[in-house]
Amino acid sequence: MAAVPFALLLFPLSVVALLPDADCEPSNCAPLPSCDDRSDVPSGESFPLRTSAVDACGRLEQRLVRSNTSSSFESLVQYRGEDVVFVNEENTNTWCGDKSRSCVDCRNGQPAATDTRRNSDQCADRLMSGRLYSRLKLLQRLVAKEWPKRRIRVSEAWDESTSTDVVGIHPPSSLHYEGRSARLDVSIEITTPDSVPDRDDDVALLSRLGALTVCAGFDHVYHDVRGFLTVSVKRQKGRHGTVVIYPSGATFLEVTVPESSEYDYEAEAEAELLADSDGRQDERLSTHFTVRDVLSFHNGTGQAYRYFRFDPDLLYCLELVYKKLKDGRLDIVSAYRTRSDEDVRVDSDKENRRHRLGSGVETRLVNSKTSPMSLATTFAEECGLDLAEKGKSFGVILLREGVYFDIRWSLFVSTGAGVNTSKDDFQRSIQYSLVNAERRIDIPQYLSDVVCDYQELVPSVQSHEYEYVPPKQSPITSCPEDGTETDFCARSKANRVLEVNKLWKVIELKHFWRERSDVRRALDGCLVSCSPCIQGTTWNEKVKACNEFAHWVSLGLSDRENEGNTNAHFYALTNQETKVKACRSGSCFHRTECLLSIGPLLLEGSFYPNEQSLKSQKLYGIENNPSPLLEILHQTYAMHAVEKATLWITSIMELASLNGVTKALMLYNKRVTEIEIRYKKGMVSEDDALAFMRNSVAQWTTTSCSQVTKSSLSPYQVTSYS
Repeated sequence: MAAVPFALLLFPLSVVALLPDADCEPSNCAPLPSCDDRSDVPSGESFPLRTSAVDACGRLEQRLVRSNTSSSFESLVQYRGEDVVFVNEENTNTWCGDKSRSCVDCRNGQPAATDTRRNSDQCADRLMSGRLYSRLKLLQRLVAKEWPKRRIRVSEAWDESTSTDVVGIHPPSSLHYEGRSARLDVSIEITTPDSVPDRDDDVALLSRLGALTVCAGFDHVYHDVRGFLTVSVKRQKGRHGTVVIYPSGATFLEVTVPESSEYDYEAEAEAELLADSDGRQDERLSTHFTVRDVLSFHNGTGQAYRYFRFDPDLLYCLELVYKKLKDGRLDIVSAYRTRSDEDVRVDSDKENRRHRLGSGVETRLVNSKTSPMSLATTFAEECGLDLAEKGKSFGVILLREGVYFDIRWSLFVSTGAGVNTSKDDFQRSIQYSLVNAERRIDIPQYLSDVVCDYQELVPSVQSHEYEYVPPKQSPITSCPEDGTETDFCARSKANRVLEVNKLWKVIELKHFWRERSDVRRALDGCLVSCSPCIQGTTWNEKVKACNEFAHWVSLGLSDRENEGNTNAHFYALTNQETKVKACRSGSCFHRTECLLSIGPLLLEGSFYPNEQSLKSQKLYGIENNPSPLLEILHQTYAMHAVEKATLWITSIMELASLNGVTKALMLYNKRVTEIEIRYKKGMVSEDDALAFMRNSVAQWTTTSCSQVTKSSLSPYQVTSYS
């Protein structure tokens, strides 16, 4: 078998014509393979070892009988010429095939140009399948090179009834009856050109012939102790086989539609190649799917049809989708279908499916929280661009409990019976998924193991399930005041307690997701504790307490004037100009109950250090007592955003101050599908904004743990406003 070109081993693995021309002229034949590394096949042994011909090559499909009208019989190939010796065993019979037909002398091999006999008029042993013929032709060349004075002898190939063996000399299941087995030995050295050489009984010589047959590509070889080899091949369409290669590396030969099952297996010209699953149903086609997963089944019996069609690109697509699952598994409900299988199906959208072509698959999720809609958009995002690069498109149908997906030439989007989503809404979702796929930024998976050992604090939505998980590697403190009460903290303590008590009266009217005492403890730890440090033990305790408080209380992180946080807008919280722009354009942080309740204290809360002081000091100013709560709430608000999010800036410093929010939106919030950075023209250059974002993205994609992030960052664009 010729080597597969390297380029064909790249995505996607597909269909390759592998076998050389069996009828080549000596001057232009492909170079012979080297057989020096092939082991001999000892007497009584087989190749593959301890495997039967049926296991290696598939069962007999039908016993071929001599006929002028049978397409299967006429597909057998005549071995013409005299470069191989055909032993004339049948010629001693009074009839061959039926009582009205005399036997033909197999020793008379005529050149193809002068032999006009049909298969029905040929000697039985010169008839064989196309694959057996091409392997025998190659073996003849190998033998001529190894032993110039010897020739292969064939005593059996396709076989039929004769006057002495009415039922045939082979077992009923023998592959000889399909032209897929031959009985071989090797001749003695030829001294007279026109002689018919006898068999050489040298066992070592026959064992070496076994090595040459393996080298020639026969699928099964058995060295019979009676002094001959039986070689067999798989079913194959034509002489020059076409091989289907699946992502696992499994290869299947294209086979001819069985004459006895044409109704089931005949399909349009664009159908995938037909392959034989016999003996290989448990073989893996890809990481998660076997041959059995894609087979068609007889109605009500659970018995699989033998032959199948299935596009390797579709399997590759299924694996891409499987990798994106966060939980559960992806099951194939129905893949290839024969016509009989299709006839009994009651799918309302049957006419739009491509199961019979081998390019459609119905899937469902098991033990997963992912919705069918989300699964459908994942198919579009993961497979759409790869198919487009090959000049193909896809079809997708949203089902109540799963998704139908196929490969076709133009986009097709629909919904099945009983689905609540409208067809128009589903089409928009798929189109948006394709746009999103074009602009997404993937996170390298190979960094995951290393990066996850240094995982930072992960933002999340408010929930009763929230548990604070500290960063795995906290920075070493370099703050000398850590753990000590400063003069500011001592003087302002009474004021902090007073303000927190006022805040508690507002907070306790809201819904708590934890016990009241736990929430109060978290609030005190967040806003009563005091330290000028932004690292160290006290800061870490503040961060923990503020996160627990922010996530355990229903603080109203949705914009009161907009339903949900769809089209949420963000800005530097101290910039009044961008605040107005953002809040006039959609949902914004300043209009949440959360900021209306807590914002004034964090942003404006102050006290006078003593009675003589004319200047107040902020309770939570950056110099004396910085608080992480506002940033935590802002990031939590970002985690509640849906679909598109917009950031408004008037300087690169403001974009830097929004780094945590931007990261939450792009890296962690799975519901955000697009980010827009809007900079003020004349104050920020587009190049500077793009450079900042590229640097941020480069850092995030190489320092974030993919176990807790999205698999791809939400795409972003940079635009200006006046």
